[in-house]
Amino acid sequence: QKLFIYAEDLLKSIRQPIAVNGETIRTSASIGVCYFPSHGRVAGDLIARSEHAMNQAKKIGKDIYTIFDESIENSSILKAEMIQAFNKGLDQNEFEMFFQPRYDIKTGAMLGSEALLRWNKGGKFMAPDTFLDVAEESGMIVNICNHAFDLAFKQYEQLFNGNPPIMLAINVSAKQLSHPDFLNDLFSMMEEHHFPSEMLEVELTEQTLIENYESSLATLNALSSAGVKVALDDFGTGYSSLSYLKNFPVNVLKIDKSFIKDIHQDKSDLELAKAIIAMGKSLNMEVVAEGVENNKQLNILANEGCHQAQGYLLNKPLPFGKFHDLFNETTSSADASA
Repeated sequence: QKLFIYAEDLLKSIRQPIAVNGETIRTSASIGVCYFPSHGRVAGDLIARSEHAMNQAKKIGKDIYTIFDESIENSSILKAEMIQAFNKGLDQNEFEMFFQPRYDIKTGAMLGSEALLRWNKGGKFMAPDTFLDVAEESGMIVNICNHAFDLAFKQYEQLFNGNPPIMLAINVSAKQLSHPDFLNDLFSMMEEHHFPSEMLEVELTEQTLIENYESSLATLNALSSAGVKVALDDFGTGYSSLSYLKNFPVNVLKIDKSFIKDIHQDKSDLELAKAIIAMGKSLNMEVVAEGVENNKQLNILANEGCHQAQGYLLNKPLPFGKFHDLFNETTSSADASA
């Protein structure tokens, strides 16, 4: 009980404003607490476990104290093991790209695909939501996605061999976008694999854009100047604001699948989807619907003038071999009809 009082008193003292050269400075702290001997009998263990507790306090919101418990340590151990597994996965080429085709709603033509990261760990594909958060938090997302980008460009190079190019959409995380080597690395990979910049679409969430407004704007302007398209992914689920659409060079709006799921039976979702489509069209943007799963949804989107769609009704994400076969079939059909 005394430790709680000491920790609270310390936080209160640190919160007190300090006057420096006529300026008022306010500070705060995050405190981690552990007990001897229940949490450790040697200084090294106690320091490490109090640090784990402190890091947890920072994640919760800072300016608080947190008591160490086993779950904190176990979580840290699991993250460390996951990072080791990431490095092993990169060395052994366990990360793969799947490609989900995207179609023109009016003509039914396949316009390209969205590249989706998959981890083939021990012969079993892990869902991205089981590892991407740890990869992002640890910074490993940059190495993983650079590997994935390079692989996607290399595989698309095979598609382009003697055939008309098609679009490739690829997701970029906040850590990638803010990395100082992002543009150089991206353009180098595109040059190495002869990938035309006008066939690349970079997908970002609204959260990614606002995490570092100024640098995001500069990076996206450089991409746009090079001919790369910029897509706002999961539109409507984050910090939707017309200012982002006005200030950033956005070419494509992707309606999140959560709005598409019930448009054929929920009036509110239908009105939201219609509003996004109308807004995108008024701003001369391509509008893409994600997660289309039945013909009722597709017909509604077609009637509202949505440009493109992707989803399980049209095609699921495919490993490159199957996507390559689909592309060849599509190309052959187009040549035959011509």
